[in-house]
Amino acid sequence: MYFGQFCPEKIEPLLEIKMLEELKEPIDKLKNDIDSVWGRL
Repeated sequence: MYFGQFCPEKIEPLLEIKMLEELKEPIDKLKNDIDSVWGRL
């Protein structure tokens, strides 16, 4: 019972952080791609 009450506010921020970290990788890659394109121009 207690764990159920305690859970959601602890887990949701963790999920958000995990999702942001997973998004960060492709975003960094995209930035690098853009930088290398600008470097060639």
